[in-house]
Amino acid sequence: MATALPHAANPQPLPEARPHSYTILKSSQLCANCSTLHESSQLMVRCELSARYGMGASLTQLKALNTPPQFNLPIEIRNLETKSIPFCHECMGWQTGSGSETVVSHLPTPPSVENSRIVGLRDTNAGEARGSSRAPARVKNADDLLALFD
Repeated sequence: MATALPHAANPQPLPEARPHSYTILKSSQLCANCSTLHESSQLMVRCELSARYGMGASLTQLKALNTPPQFNLPIEIRNLETKSIPFCHECMGWQTGSGSETVVSHLPTPPSVENSRIVGLRDTNAGEARGSSRAPARVKNADDLLALFD
């Protein structure tokens, strides 16, 4: 017979998350095209959950704060790594006399899919051009199904 765990006999409610501090996450993006540094920040509240059953360390949790702060807590600023982006919203396009140009206008368009073959795709128009009125193949097992892809 299974023995009940000691904490299962009298379960305790989950501990409340206690706000510990506010954290401002400051992120930066450097535009490689126009060398502009774009910065933004997000306000987070750092909560701590105490360990359950007196074991282990407390758990720290960061949650986004979408409402005005409610408590007088310390504020910590964390500068995240500056990331480089190829172009930004300010320099991605400009107006010229001949129309709209963007920073990617000089690049080639993607290759055409006309020359690529998709495995298992049958040309439905080819049968009509030959005049064949072949009935669809009946699939009885996996080998018949795989044969359709050849």
